[in-house]
Amino acid sequence: MVSILMAAMLLAAADTPSTAGSTTAPAATAPAAAAAAPAKPKGAQMVCWEEEVTGSHYPHRVCTTRDELEARQRQDQQAISQHSRTNNSGGFGH
Repeated sequence: MVSILMAAMLLAAADTPSTAGSTTAPAATAPAAAAAAPAKPKGAQMVCWEEEVTGSHYPHRVCTTRDELEARQRQDQQAISQHSRTNNSGGFGH
């Protein structure tokens, strides 16, 4: 569940360009970058984030495409929904 929230936050952060620490003007480099490589479809863009690993002080870097990430989020949500429907015992310790 935490990884889903982390991924959602990273997706939101990836949509906003960061200009902190940039030494050149974005307008000067944008045409050269656009001419050098064709734009990828939004679902084919790579998204990376770090996940904490239990028992380790070092985070694990995970990279995937947006399409794969969205499919994983849908599968996780379906698993949570399925689990909550089948385990609706109605109280603690039952």
